[in-house]
Amino acid sequence: MHSITQAICQYRKAHSIDGPLFMGIDTHALSEPASASALEVLAANGVEVMLALNQ
Repeated sequence: MHSITQAICQYRKAHSIDGPLFMGIDTHALSEPASASALEVLAANGVEVMLALNQ
């Protein structure tokens, strides 16, 4: 997950995309740890994240 999220960050930077990234998760067993991992990488790259809440 780290490498995919890092590639997204690099793509956004290369294309001067600086708006928020909208992120949602599904209900499979690994969604929570995968989203936590992605959020760490996004935060380290200074990407603002809008997180969809499950209701």
